[in-house]
Amino acid sequence: MRHASRVDPRRSRLRAVAQAGLALSACAGTLCIIAALGMGLLGVKPLVFVSGSMSPTIETGDLAFARAAPVHDLRIGDIVSVPTRNGDRVTHRIQKVDRGGSKASLTLKGDANSVADTRPYVVSSADRVLFNIPKLGYAVHAMSSPLGIFAAGVGFAGLMFLVLRPSPPLAGGRRRAVGSRVAVVVPLAMLLVLPATGSQPVDTFASFTDSVSAPTGGFTSHTMMKAASVDCSDNGSSVTYTWPHRDIRYRYVVNLVNEQGNTFQTYEVTPAASLAAGQPVTQSVSQGDVDSVGTNDSFTVRIWSHVRNSTTWSSAEPATDTGRVEGIQILLSLTRDITC
Repeated sequence: MRHASRVDPRRSRLRAVAQAGLALSACAGTLCIIAALGMGLLGVKPLVFVSGSMSPTIETGDLAFARAAPVHDLRIGDIVSVPTRNGDRVTHRIQKVDRGGSKASLTLKGDANSVADTRPYVVSSADRVLFNIPKLGYAVHAMSSPLGIFAAGVGFAGLMFLVLRPSPPLAGGRRRAVGSRVAVVVPLAMLLVLPATGSQPVDTFASFTDSVSAPTGGFTSHTMMKAASVDCSDNGSSVTYTWPHRDIRYRYVVNLVNEQGNTFQTYEVTPAASLAAGQPVTQSVSQGDVDSVGTNDSFTVRIWSHVRNSTTWSSAEPATDTGRVEGIQILLSLTRDITC
């Protein structure tokens, strides 16, 4: 006489929850595949905003989607993403378009900035933002990071185990077909693997210019001030440049530039947090720092104001001063001194 097998209710509930989770994940994976294919076919580019001068329209951490548009389609008010001279990418709103042949000069401005970008961008096309999704950029960055890629690999391995492991026997000794599990698990695997293998999103700055209104860096509304009244003193073996501290939230970058216009020495000057505005900030330049400067040649000192712990807030112009390497003949020996 055959006895009906007893079914553990708790195990049945767990199995039902697991199957529902797989089904939902499979749907998400399928949508992910469709979205990736659609973006590739339509030329849509994902952009992750890593700064906030497009606030409140687009905030830091938002994920935006853009598509290339020729210059004759660009209009004032469009939000576009263009490359900068240093290879980064900036995404701002068009304020002015000057067309000339196949190219156009775009004047851009961030919504949180009170002035336009300092230089126009000459382009033959620009990536025009279609829409953005708040804060999704943080998740995309996490999934695209080395740790995210590692997690995707572990997840894929776990899913392959689910596909290939033997299933428990059904009534009558039959087993579930592997194909039915493949149909559910493969889209989920694609959901995990696509961030590691698909086209990576592009980071874009919504860069702050001189006058900005933004809640970062302790500022509510602020105009970046360049260093001023640079004084110089020398003793032959070194030169010391001194300027007044402009703001307790500032640091400074000092560049030495030769007569050919090339920067040959850079200093990072971060005053003590307790140093009050107006107190002197100094940077010394020794003979060893100017070895590459020819005898009797001059060099330029450029001092840029920066916000502490920020790479995007800086003064539009540097304060400048000069220095000179002079040769002094003493008997048969030529010595070099640095002078202001």
